[in-house]
Amino acid sequence: MENGTIKCADCHYDLSEIKSENIIPCPNCGSQRRILEASIHEGFKIYDSLRGEAKNPNYTGKRKWRWDSFSGWEKHHFLGKLVKKERLIDKDRNLYKEYAIDPDTNEILQPCRNT
Repeated sequence: MENGTIKCADCHYDLSEIKSENIIPCPNCGSQRRILEASIHEGFKIYDSLRGEAKNPNYTGKRKWRWDSFSGWEKHHFLGKLVKKERLIDKDRNLYKEYAIDPDTNEILQPCRNT
């Protein structure tokens, strides 16, 4: 067995090295009962994002939206993978900053912009 062990169910003698198509008696106690031990390892990653936005009720329609901030993970359309993204839009201060970082290379994909 490649990723585990075979042991005698009665005396726990290690039978992993015995290569046979048939079940042969345990050389230690003679039992034909077996225990197969194997382990499976799984993993996962958690990607979090935080977004905040503010609206001013004194404005109407789309102008009501005044501020938006995003920090977290987002799928990059051209790369097809998750990238770390930071964005700040503040209409009252006429401010726009956005950049994305490739987590594999730490390369800045979108340079920070100010307008």
